[in-house]
Amino acid sequence: MPVADLLDTLCQRHLDQVESYRTFQVLLSGGLSDVEITALLVALKTRGESPGEIAGAAIALREAARPFPKPAWPVADTCGTGGDRSGTINISTRRPDTEFGARITGSVGSNNYRRVFLGLDTGQLGDNGPMAFVTGSWQKYDKFKGPGTLERKQFNARIFEGWGSQGDFIS
Repeated sequence: MPVADLLDTLCQRHLDQVESYRTFQVLLSGGLSDVEITALLVALKTRGESPGEIAGAAIALREAARPFPKPAWPVADTCGTGGDRSGTINISTRRPDTEFGARITGSVGSNNYRRVFLGLDTGQLGDNGPMAFVTGSWQKYDKFKGPGTLERKQFNARIFEGWGSQGDFIS
């Protein structure tokens, strides 16, 4: 279905599972421009995604997924958050900076959006010692749909210690 027709359809109704599946197949194969992808995703979000649209997209995404190549060296994942059934996810984060530093940023925007971010890096402690960072952010904004506000606070930290001469580390 041409993108213009697809957008007209989304203005009238939700896509069914098959229409969504075919649309996401085209998207994932590179058949849509960045502008077309943006228009499609905004149209889906504006109407609110239906179960059929989500299912069709999920099937297309699973079919397009490719296995991650296994490296030649032994690998261990010690995070253990993938199957704990508590709604958590594993997020990899940046390596602390080797130099001491701090950053603070503030943002304001539409829907009464406000955000403050603060980060502090220790730098490398000693000649070959550990390095660490800690960050915190606060944001508050009016809900995009319906009355009320949302407020979020997030804190992150990481300690990093090089180990051996082949790029291994403990974190």
